[in-house]
Amino acid sequence: KGAAPIWHALMSWALQAEPVQTWPEPPGMIERPVCDISGLLPTPLCPTVSEWFIVGTEPVLYDNIYQEFAINRENGRLATINTPPDLIERKIYKIYPEAAADWVRENDIEQPPTEYDTINVPQPGGDVAILSPRPFGYVRGQALISGTVNLDGFAFYRLAYFEGLSPTDLRTIADNVTAPVTNGPLGVWDAENLNGLYTLLLTAVRQDGSFEEVSLPVTVDNTPPSAEILFPLPDQQIFTDEEWVIVQAQASDDQSLARVEFYVDNAGVPFAISTVPPFTEKWTIRGAGCHTFRVVAVDAAGNETEGTAVPVCLVERP
Repeated sequence: KGAAPIWHALMSWALQAEPVQTWPEPPGMIERPVCDISGLLPTPLCPTVSEWFIVGTEPVLYDNIYQEFAINRENGRLATINTPPDLIERKIYKIYPEAAADWVRENDIEQPPTEYDTINVPQPGGDVAILSPRPFGYVRGQALISGTVNLDGFAFYRLAYFEGLSPTDLRTIADNVTAPVTNGPLGVWDAENLNGLYTLLLTAVRQDGSFEEVSLPVTVDNTPPSAEILFPLPDQQIFTDEEWVIVQAQASDDQSLARVEFYVDNAGVPFAISTVPPFTEKWTIRGAGCHTFRVVAVDAAGNETEGTAVPVCLVERP
């Protein structure tokens, strides 16, 4: 602590007559602005810094850590197409990879809400309605959209969807359908290559050109959850006098995990179902022998994943 100021004073005195020199960058280097955290190309959302790169190694992808979300300022939920505009505020959050989830929690880094605003959500019913899926429901793959279009002077209806909450890129599911529908299929939505929040838009047109519209927010989830057994360990031996085999599973989903099913051997029916973590269940020991435990994780959209089966042998204590 005491040597630093002395060294600084000595060097300042020794070099006071020397001309100031700048650092000439070596050949083959290039300076680029990047996002301060990720080091990727900056977006309007992130603070930037200037970095030097060897030519050819500079980033080519844009930052995805700083993300903007529309929030209902009154209830703190994610805004939807039905949220009054005067209640919407836009907030920027730092979204780190899933592998950093524990670090994010430990450092109290604010994350966006996960629940959507339910204010003014249209209730199914009436002459123009989408009955299935439900508001904020989950769909996947080839999704059947059901509802009612049966208003006076009906001419035709069209069913479309767009990503998120703002209809900037409207895409058709069914167009110019002239047959009225009462609590029946309106169209089949090919959502196999989609993921995230989307809005369905049903438009019913009368013969005089007037029309009625209803919209419905839904979440598309085509990504299966993950599942694995943490305990018991593969080929572990457990004494029969321990009464139970404790099966501990780890499961997660990028949208919403519905349940984890626990199976033993080739049983078609689970011996236990867990809907909230920690996903830990007991299986009653009935005697010595070897068994195989497995878990199946199912998300809200119906996607499922079976984890690697774990063989276990139950033995008498010596």
